[in-house]
Amino acid sequence: MKILLVEDDVEISDMLKKFLKTEGFEVIAAYDGESALERFWEEEYSLVLLDLMIPKIDGMEVMNAIREKSMVPIIILSVNGVFPVILTGVSFVAAALSVVHAETKDLL
Repeated sequence: MKILLVEDDVEISDMLKKFLKTEGFEVIAAYDGESALERFWEEEYSLVLLDLMIPKIDGMEVMNAIREKSMVPIIILSVNGVFPVILTGVSFVAAALSVVHAETKDLL
């Protein structure tokens, strides 16, 4: 299973990537919205782990762009702890997960 991990905090990204790799997943990391979309269009992914507060193109815009052409599952990563995320006028389903309040094992 190939996962696109979109997280601008390198420490969090590296931790999640390392953990997911030990669980047998192939993980491709992107650190901003622009590179996330570039990577998404280049390859096929089974899952996207997406931080909403990322540079260049924010996570909501990335999610909307992905949803225009794909129904790949998306899990929202957020450290702000403000949930639920209100997604008005958007026709997709995304799960919300607070990294601050979750352990890496919760991703499985």
